[in-house]
Amino acid sequence: MAVVRFDRVTVSYGAQDALRDVTGMFAAADSRSRRSTTTGRTPTKHAPTHVFFYGTLMQGFGLRHQSGIDPLIQFLGRGTVRGVLYDLGTYPALLPGEGTVQGELYTMIDPATLLSLVDAIEGYRSDDFAGSRYVRRVVWVRPLRGLAVSAWLYTFNRRVGDGTWIPSGDYAAHVMGRVQGRR
Repeated sequence: MAVVRFDRVTVSYGAQDALRDVTGMFAAADSRSRRSTTTGRTPTKHAPTHVFFYGTLMQGFGLRHQSGIDPLIQFLGRGTVRGVLYDLGTYPALLPGEGTVQGELYTMIDPATLLSLVDAIEGYRSDDFAGSRYVRRVVWVRPLRGLAVSAWLYTFNRRVGDGTWIPSGDYAAHVMGRVQGRR
């Protein structure tokens, strides 16, 4: 029996159904050939050349500086993806949902090296979907300017527990408000 929590609603059902439902939510965003895989493995055809960060890998956060990923990416601008965002204390969790999450869109200069680094940071293993803390998905990102593009996105693969829902979907603004003493 699996328990999945989406935006303050907890649903219990069989583990196979939970895995199918969660993995299929993001795949449905692209009805053409650029589909997310349900296993989380990198598609061999039409793999995105972009990545979307919505949390501590965005500009201005310590993890970004410590990770050494800057030479591997080029900033394209801010954008949004569909989902629901939670504050887990020291980092955020994005889950499938009907909300909008804000973040940063990048072109990958060296995709293989970048994805390997970020996979390790996010606890993602393509050979262990269920054991991964985050999973890498292909989603549509809507930039503030221009047309939507497909990009890699890391979504949380655990229960959010006591995580705090971030209604704005903007982790950077949420953290700034927390630092300034308001929520």
